[in-house]
Amino acid sequence: MKIIMKTRKQLIELFKALTEGSTIGNAKFKYGSLKNIRIINSEIETLKEIEKSNEGILKEYNTNYNNLLTKYGKSLPDGSISVNKNDENYDLVVEKIKSLREEYKDDWDTYNDKQKEYLELLDEDCDFDFNVFEISIDNVPDEFNYMKVLMDFDIIK
Repeated sequence: MKIIMKTRKQLIELFKALTEGSTIGNAKFKYGSLKNIRIINSEIETLKEIEKSNEGILKEYNTNYNNLLTKYGKSLPDGSISVNKNDENYDLVVEKIKSLREEYKDDWDTYNDKQKEYLELLDEDCDFDFNVFEISIDNVPDEFNYMKVLMDFDIIK
C-alpha cells in the first residue's frame, strides 16, 4: 500500500515507532519494522544531517561548557557530571556559564535561527511517499507502545 506523508514530523514519529518495533516482538514483527525503516531511511538520514549541521554550530561552546563542568563538577555513578546549589563552586560555575553564554551569543543566535528553520521544515507538507510493508496485527507484541502510529499509516493490518 502506498502512503503519502502529511508532514516530515509525522515521518519522524513513524521512524520512532518502527525503531522500537525493530527491537521487540517476534521475528515477523521485527522484520516488518526493519523493512519499513529501510523504506523511509533516506528521508530520515537527510533530516538527521540537517540536525547534525545545526548542532555543529555549538560545538565549541559545548566543548567549553563540558570542560567547565568537568573542572568544577562532581562525577555521578552514572558517569554524568553535576554541579549542585550546595557545592562550594556553584556560584562560580553559574557566573562562568553566563559568561560563556555571552561569549558565544552569536553562535547561539545562529543556532536558534537554524533550529527555527528546521522546525518549520518539519511542519511543512511533505511530498515523500512510499510503499509500506504491511505487518499482521497478530504479530504485534503486547508491549509495543506505538500501535496507533502504525495503524494510522496502515502498516498494521
